[in-house]
Amino acid sequence: MERTTQGVDPFMFLLLTNLCLFWL
Repeated sequence: MERTTQGVDPFMFLLLTNLCLFWL
């Protein structure tokens, strides 16, 4: 997760966070 830090990092991070919150 240290190779996408030019534009898709925030979007993917938000998606992952939303998925984690949804599953939790």
